[in-house]
Amino acid sequence: MGNREHWADLINAVFDSTLGDEGTRSLEQVVDWLGGGAAILGTLDLRTRICPSFALVRFDREVFFRTVHTEVNAWTPCMSTLPAGTVINSEQLLPFPKLVRSDFYQEFLRPLNIAYAMGCNLGAGEGSVLTSILLLRPRRRGPFERPEMARLRRLFPHLRHATLLSQRLGSSVGIHRNILDVLERLSLGVFLVDSEGRVSFMNASANELVARRDGLSVEGGELTAGQRQEAIELRAMVAGLVSAHAGSVASPQCSMTVSRPSLARPFSVVGASLPPRGFPWDSLRLRFRAALFVSDPEAREETNAQALRRLYGLTPAEARVALAIGAGGGIQQAADELDLSRNTVRVHLQRIFDKTGARRQSELVRLLLVGPPKIRLQA
Repeated sequence: MGNREHWADLINAVFDSTLGDEGTRSLEQVVDWLGGGAAILGTLDLRTRICPSFALVRFDREVFFRTVHTEVNAWTPCMSTLPAGTVINSEQLLPFPKLVRSDFYQEFLRPLNIAYAMGCNLGAGEGSVLTSILLLRPRRRGPFERPEMARLRRLFPHLRHATLLSQRLGSSVGIHRNILDVLERLSLGVFLVDSEGRVSFMNASANELVARRDGLSVEGGELTAGQRQEAIELRAMVAGLVSAHAGSVASPQCSMTVSRPSLARPFSVVGASLPPRGFPWDSLRLRFRAALFVSDPEAREETNAQALRRLYGLTPAEARVALAIGAGGGIQQAADELDLSRNTVRVHLQRIFDKTGARRQSELVRLLLVGPPKIRLQA
């Protein structure tokens, strides 16, 4: 293999090395070319001692975390003061005759047969965050020399770029997962559609809606209505949302109702365009262009009694009465459900009015319908 091909393979290995556990073998190739026996590539917050991302080559994970949290680490603090791109070896930081007398060497390095290091501040962190690569090797191999330091210096821009790319991708993946988890907890049915109008994501509530086949279903990847005219209207609404310019105001056609074969009250469907650029998921090529929110007026969503107690200072008994009234029942129905007398329910209801500010049962029902927010306890 020629020098050019070998260099291309090394650059590929640098970018592959940022792929977490899958990139360990690629990172080993880079470490071997640089003359290291072991290596640490990662990000460390020097203030909190938290490592949001790291990769280890032939280095024990438990020992790594111990070195991160020890106050006797003689190398890391020095690395943080270096300008980005500066390559330095351990002899410049702390010559071996002095290092060997340190607690850091005796407690951590000696048991691992590590005596020398070479590192570079990759400059991919901000504030107290240090992103660096540190190569390690035993005493018998001697300190890292100028040719090896020159190699690391040559690799620096590629290591830095790969690390920045990994951090951005990791951030996007984290945002993606967190937002989808939030959507899963909504009691509304949420459908996200792509640029072709196909459903790319359905939350748990949406899956339950289509599973009933009571007016809404997903056919050929598209959300459709059971009634022909409503299906045409829904398809047109989705097409308009998908093609809408980012930031445009939703038109009246972005909401509709869908009738149900069961003759239950119709579903309410509200649509919204999503910007095609600058969206957190865009870097993952999950091109969601529109969202459809479907509510079922027949669904009886349970308000958390504990939330009512915290929000309004209700007692457990008052919270139970409030929920019974909020479900649409009157005083007699609440009394029957809770095995209480009508008079007891009236007393509780008056106290509930005092604490919530409601003046009549209809206001209490409306208060419970609009808040606190209903979420699924299990995503």
